[in-house]
Amino acid sequence: MLRPVLYYSKIVDGNLRAGISGFGNPLVWWAGIPAFAYMVYLILRKKTERTDAAGFLCLAYLSCYLPWCLISRFTFIYHYFPSVPFVICMIACSFAQWKDRIGRKKFIAVLICYSAAVLILFLLFYPVLTGQVVSKTYVETVLEWLDGWMLVQ
Repeated sequence: MLRPVLYYSKIVDGNLRAGISGFGNPLVWWAGIPAFAYMVYLILRKKTERTDAAGFLCLAYLSCYLPWCLISRFTFIYHYFPSVPFVICMIACSFAQWKDRIGRKKFIAVLICYSAAVLILFLLFYPVLTGQVVSKTYVETVLEWLDGWMLVQ
């Protein structure tokens, strides 16, 4: 997520650009970090019925992710893609734990807000994921959150 892969870029006209960039939804990928930590916590705690699920998710995630950590050559973002379904499952499992603590109505509200935010980010980033023509100003002011992000040229 620090440096998305720019697969294609084209200057259409003046301020209009088209580009295809490879990167994940920040709300999913960055939420996966605390979700993974929480799964490890559940495994170590060993006092919940979700320990088996947490163990499976961590094992599946690490089996996709760890082999690429041992590679000495460059790795790219698409090497991480097989891990993402397990990240999503870890986030869902973490949300399921909240349901018991915060109550059904608050849980549904949190889940709807998070899901809506993920969908909104997908829609905002959709043009640079698919090569749609978009204003360079829009990309630079709205989408390029980090200095290393170059989503169009």
